[in-house]
Amino acid sequence: MDISSVISKPGQMNGSLQPSGELGKTGIVIERNHAIDILKVIAIIGVLIIHSCSGGYSYGVGTFNWVSAVFWGSLTRASVPIFLMCSGALLLNPQKELPVRKLYFKNLLRILVALFFWAMAYKVFGLVITHTLTTQNLLQSIKEVILYLNMSLIYIICTL
Repeated sequence: MDISSVISKPGQMNGSLQPSGELGKTGIVIERNHAIDILKVIAIIGVLIIHSCSGGYSYGVGTFNWVSAVFWGSLTRASVPIFLMCSGALLLNPQKELPVRKLYFKNLLRILVALFFWAMAYKVFGLVITHTLTTQNLLQSIKEVILYLNMSLIYIICTL
């Protein structure tokens, strides 16, 4: 078999009637795992449903709105663990070498920076919406984000 029939450009066929995948940094085609892609789409829809249901919990217990929110929220509650499993499957691929140093210093640092940025963005948005954006409130928000920083996510990320 000729190497050019195995390694092709993105979007071209590789002789097996299957798309060849994406061209990686090294110039080698990276095949996508479509099962993981489908799971991530399902998890995205589930997370949207979970967040949409939160308004229904404010109605009285036993009302139609409350029961609907509990039903749909419970049905889709596995969405976050599905995301975690997809991340673990992609990150800990046995065919891919990933030194512990790179895992914790490169990947974790990027995640922490993004987590801090979005936590601060939500804090500032809340201050703007409530018309309480002052220097004192902004400093308090920074303290809260640094001290809290959604610690449950950090513990989960560290155990992946």
